[in-house]
Amino acid sequence: HKNLDFTKDVMAMSDLGFEHLSMEPVVGEEGDYVLREEDWPALEKEYEKLADIYLQRQLEGWGEKFNFFHFRMDLYRGPCMAKRLRGCGAGHEYMAIVPNGDIYPCHQFVGKDGYVLGNVYDGLQNTEIPKDFRNTHVFSKPICAECWAKFFCSGGCHANNITLGGNLETPYEFGCRLQKKRIECAIMIQAELEQAGIDGSIPVALG
Repeated sequence: HKNLDFTKDVMAMSDLGFEHLSMEPVVGEEGDYVLREEDWPALEKEYEKLADIYLQRQLEGWGEKFNFFHFRMDLYRGPCMAKRLRGCGAGHEYMAIVPNGDIYPCHQFVGKDGYVLGNVYDGLQNTEIPKDFRNTHVFSKPICAECWAKFFCSGGCHANNITLGGNLETPYEFGCRLQKKRIECAIMIQAELEQAGIDGSIPVALG
């Protein structure tokens, strides 16, 4: 909420020589840093501003010297089908371990009641959560199933959906809008680069 002019941060890092960049929107339940509905118009304009600058640099030949993760995607092939259907690997592709050895599906579940999967000393005890997470995909989420961006977003983050959407099958709505805005910018950029005869796509795994 206090950093809606994030293009300045991206460009500052790029100008310092960092070639591969990502700027993730903050996610939280409460606090003065949390994004609000009133921030949406500014966020839309800021992504468009960053997209215009990014496109200009690509046209000027920056290429791999300026790779902004959210704007570089393969719109024609994309990641594998499994990743398109289920982007989040929490609890079954990776897990988080805290100092006392407790195992959680990912770092965002740490400290949340009911999400301890086991302990490094005793092994995994809760196998139902990993199974539920593994079996959750864009077609098991009614809102996602109807969304044009489902195969680029892959259903979003399980932790965000549970915490802010209300349950595993309901996506975090504000996060959805941000993701779709980034995809729209990526489509614009790739279309412009193709018109200019430049290949601006790289295969990436979204999630």
